[in-house]
Amino acid sequence: SSPAGQGAVWAARVTLSLDVHPDLMLFRRLLDSSGDYHSFHKLVFTDLARAPALQRRVLSHVGTLCAAVPPAPPPAPPRRDPGGGEEAHPDRTRSLRRRLKVVSDIDDTLHSSGGAFPAGVDRRFPKGTLYPGMLSLLREVHAAVGSDGAGDLALLSARPHTYKDLTEQVSYAHFARLRRAGLLHATPTLLAGDLSTSLKVVTSPGAAFEAVARKKFERFVEYARLYPDYDFVFFGDNGQGDVRTAELMLEHATPRVLACLVHVVQPLEHTHGWASDGQLWEWEAQGMRFY
Repeated sequence: SSPAGQGAVWAARVTLSLDVHPDLMLFRRLLDSSGDYHSFHKLVFTDLARAPALQRRVLSHVGTLCAAVPPAPPPAPPRRDPGGGEEAHPDRTRSLRRRLKVVSDIDDTLHSSGGAFPAGVDRRFPKGTLYPGMLSLLREVHAAVGSDGAGDLALLSARPHTYKDLTEQVSYAHFARLRRAGLLHATPTLLAGDLSTSLKVVTSPGAAFEAVARKKFERFVEYARLYPDYDFVFFGDNGQGDVRTAELMLEHATPRVLACLVHVVQPLEHTHGWASDGQLWEWEAQGMRFY
């Protein structure tokens, strides 16, 4: 038997049996919108990490199928109606469309941490308060490229994966409640951090932000390897290490990272990586936007 486990080997064989890009897209989407920890990322980079030869075959197969697919064109411009107005989303049924993943931080980006250490710094709202309009913004980013977002939303967290997925189960239950309430347009994939990095945040928070930023970037790189046929938009905040994560994304993954949008939850000069009064202009020149 394989050290990866029978279920992982079976899923890997299913992946290797797919010989056309639409079937691969459907399989990845089914896994990533399942509403639990067993995502395509978890299959390849956690389960198959114990079977590296099989992992390499899966990554190579995904790359081969995606390499043969031309980039999808952007959606057509809005059509004007006889009254002079515009349709916001003229054609959501295009078979060819830009493929876009939205990758977002959670604490102080989607909802307030309440300033609770080590989650975040924003004390303007009670802990757990959804930021007004944020979930609608995620929906509209996908709608702008003709997507319903199914399987195309990933939440990037510094929190570690825990025994028997206990932490993830709590998160996915919360996502399910948001879906039932009609607030969240797609079930997200959760990209967790690791225990060693999380412990650094607790034991030496000032020095840990760089480690957290790099771990989030590492998770993003893994995720992007699974989706070479997609572009990305990143949402984060300036409370801890997300700006540094955005720097790394824009430096190493351009042009696939279309934009990095940063929620300002503390004075900009307190942002990790702030070096001088000209820092904001440097970040914006790289492709970040602050709101």
